[in-house]
Amino acid sequence: MRKPWLDLYVLKMRLIKSLLVNCNSPSNVSVLKQELPCPKETENCHKTAAKKALNEELLRSIQESEREINQWSHSLPSVTHGSQLGMATTEFLGMEKLIVCVHKRQNALCRLICFPWAGGGTSLLAQWGKRLSNSIEVFCVRYPGRETRLNEPFAKDMTSMVNEVTSVLLKELQEKPFAFFGHSFGAYLSFAVALHLKEKYGLEPVHLFVSGAHAPNSEAILPIKSISVSDAKDEEVFEYLQTVGGTPSVLLHNEDVRKNLLLTFKEDFRVFQTFSFEKAEMDIPFSCDITCFNGGDDKPYDLQGWQELTSGDTSFYELPGGHFYLLEPSNEIFLTKHITRCIENAGL
Repeated sequence: MRKPWLDLYVLKMRLIKSLLVNCNSPSNVSVLKQELPCPKETENCHKTAAKKALNEELLRSIQESEREINQWSHSLPSVTHGSQLGMATTEFLGMEKLIVCVHKRQNALCRLICFPWAGGGTSLLAQWGKRLSNSIEVFCVRYPGRETRLNEPFAKDMTSMVNEVTSVLLKELQEKPFAFFGHSFGAYLSFAVALHLKEKYGLEPVHLFVSGAHAPNSEAILPIKSISVSDAKDEEVFEYLQTVGGTPSVLLHNEDVRKNLLLTFKEDFRVFQTFSFEKAEMDIPFSCDITCFNGGDDKPYDLQGWQELTSGDTSFYELPGGHFYLLEPSNEIFLTKHITRCIENAGL
């Protein structure tokens, strides 16, 4: 009888193939050409360098696949029937497309779920898995319409994103304690997911870390939600993205990357505009601690409203830098150390 993990291996190989296809697309190769120096300045040399980079990525993916196969072969000995295999495959694919986990820690006491900003991907926050202590496993949420989900349609509203994250992660969130970190758009999404989990399943993060965002019950959000994205000119949006930072300048000079960034940011912004939260007068949604981070050179945020959303402690930290202060190495070190300390002191 065919072993279930063999089917999972095949699925993993298909995902790797998809990754290579995406990497070989003209737009991505052109980006590689800018990042890979070539003294000869020849097309063949660039292709050789790109091919070498892709081969290294393939090798890493295959090695990761082998580790996952070993895990699955031990954890799924009873999955022999078609319906069970189908369920396991669905769960596997759901996690594979939605979650990036660079450094797996099966024995971790807690998971930190990270939610990127509008227009963003998983490259930075997923790497926190290597920076936090061994007691914490980091999951980074990959939004539709980018990276390996490039061919999927963008999310239409906040509710659909909340439902997807909840349905895919519910088993993991019930399995062991978890904390959330979200920056900008990701802060609102993480709050919405946490609220949904509390209301429907009685689950709550041990700590909620929010960054670069107003409190969800603040009136300061209303003017932002009234902005007409469809009427905004690409030049205006691009100028804004350049101002706030967050994207390497070498990529912004690539026309394909620039167009994709503008589209992705606009679509995520439309999702943000569907976010709504009205706090009941006597209702306090959470009991966990909440920590708010922001850059000192960023625009001011209404943060005090976060205190009204939990019976736990609320802390505020202002770090040097603008909206993307968290990209600065010194700030990243502070964030990861502080988050580790907070989680480990949560009495897990």
